[in-house]
Amino acid sequence: MTRSEKAITWRNGVATCTHCLTDHRFTPEQTRRGDGDVDLVPCHADSCTAMLCPDCPQFVCGGCELPHCLEHRIEYSGLSLCPVCMAEAAAVDAADLELASQGDAEFARAMAAAGLTLREAEAFAREVGRAN
Repeated sequence: MTRSEKAITWRNGVATCTHCLTDHRFTPEQTRRGDGDVDLVPCHADSCTAMLCPDCPQFVCGGCELPHCLEHRIEYSGLSLCPVCMAEAAAVDAADLELASQGDAEFARAMAAAGLTLREAEAFAREVGRAN
């Protein structure tokens, strides 16, 4: 059985998404013609097996631009990111923080313009360092 076969259950002309439990109704004529299909896309998060129908709660990552389940969304700097893109963004921010700690005044000004205090940035960098 494929991933998409497990994502939809059929009963009496109704296809039910197993992820969001939405019923997609089709006429007998649509089913006979083969039009009774639900377009599914995979969640692209590592180890997630969900297949998402158009009605599933989902988001498109602001980094990789791939669809994911809402469970994987991380809001960061005004973007909705998946865990992989968040880790990449955190690594970049940690490298930028290292520059700031070495006296990069321009970076410190950019952090302030973004509404991030040096204390907040340092706390974030410590958390990222523990995760790596």
